[in-house]
Amino acid sequence: MVVKTWEETVVSKHEVWETYKSIKKNFRIAVTNVKLVRQNLKAAENKVVQIRKTSALNPKDIGAREKIKEADALVAVIRKQLLDADSQKTKIREEMGASQTKAREASVASAKAKAGAEKAFRNMVIDNNKTCSACRLGKEKIAKRRLEIDGAIKQETKLKAQREAEKRR
Repeated sequence: MVVKTWEETVVSKHEVWETYKSIKKNFRIAVTNVKLVRQNLKAAENKVVQIRKTSALNPKDIGAREKIKEADALVAVIRKQLLDADSQKTKIREEMGASQTKAREASVASAKAKAGAEKAFRNMVIDNNKTCSACRLGKEKIAKRRLEIDGAIKQETKLKAQREAEKRR
């Protein structure tokens, strides 16, 4: 049961981190959108200035007033788009922060569940060893297993020392 709880927390942790990655990707997209809308706004404002300069040279041109009105309307629309894009970016940033907090909490919960599972396993082994050490065959199996574990530890220590020596060279 403890292992099942641990597995569930690991699955949950991975799902939450995937959600965070998705939100982070959306945030990058939102930042790009804001940048593009700002560029469009600057271009539209420059167009308005250009039309006004052109119309100042020819004050009798009636079509120039219409062009100025259209350009101003376009600038107003783009300003609203910028406001929307900026608010969306802010909203996604807040979602990203909340998601990151959830993901970190899920990681901590998973680590705690893993520690609980390891503790339960150790307790089970200790209980089994107590039971098995009551008979001769159990004592032999326990001694054999301890020798295997000690040998594995020594082998790992040698391999680690070899890797360290190779890194120094």
